[in-house]
Amino acid sequence: MGQVRIQPRQRLRRLGRAPHRHPLRPLASNPRELEIAHFAAVIQPFILELRDQEKWRLEVTDVRNWSSFKAREYYRADNASKQVYESSGSLSGGEGAQLAYTVLGAAIAYQFGINRASGGHRSFRFIVIDEAFSKLDEDKSAYLLKLCASLGLQLMVVTPLTSLHLLEKGVRVIHWVTKAKQDPRRSVVRDIPIRVYQAEKAALLAAAEAAHD
Repeated sequence: MGQVRIQPRQRLRRLGRAPHRHPLRPLASNPRELEIAHFAAVIQPFILELRDQEKWRLEVTDVRNWSSFKAREYYRADNASKQVYESSGSLSGGEGAQLAYTVLGAAIAYQFGINRASGGHRSFRFIVIDEAFSKLDEDKSAYLLKLCASLGLQLMVVTPLTSLHLLEKGVRVIHWVTKAKQDPRRSVVRDIPIRVYQAEKAALLAAAEAAHD
């Protein structure tokens, strides 16, 4: 297991209603008259329907209903399908987070227009993830990092020291943030390459723990 394919099934839906079909007067000679006719025939009825049909309005204005996604998981060895995900209701917390990150990562990559055919990997594709690893074990954390790399995403992860060990194998630089000694209201950022961090890890963590105490 290791390869995940995402097939977005994008659709805009006008739930529970057929679209209004009011032909405009094609012979209108004045552009202003044509705009007024379009508003009266199409836009105004739509606004009135949004006002009067509360349940329908809540559905069509909720962006979560505009697109749906399906995730299909394959075995790498023989490319056989393992499982299809359309919801996370039956999954554990970590499995649900893994599915959510897969769908979100695919959606972000799609939004950036990233694909190997168009050379999108050379485009700006920066995202920030805050506290993403609090509910993930080491294997699922590694999966998330590999997923972002496979989608061509440039990743910055904000995480406490307790989760830092989950990232060591997947990052190149750690931006180490500490309080300034002279003024604790200020923060100091030190850029530490991962090899330097691994060599100085014990001292860095000890100093951070002492400062916290």
